[in-house]
Amino acid sequence: MNMMDSNQKDSSGNFKSGRVIMIGHIPIGFGTDKETMFLAMILAIVLMVVAYLFFK
Repeated sequence: MNMMDSNQKDSSGNFKSGRVIMIGHIPIGFGTDKETMFLAMILAIVLMVVAYLFFK
């Protein structure tokens, strides 16, 4: 099980957070808003592709 995290600070000083938990090959994502969740999912996809190419 792996966990990926994305944190951002908006213009009003509030933090936004998105997380992706990988259980095997199944990603489960959650976050405080759509934009940060999207960034966390993109990060998860990129890391999955890199891991696939590296361990191929």
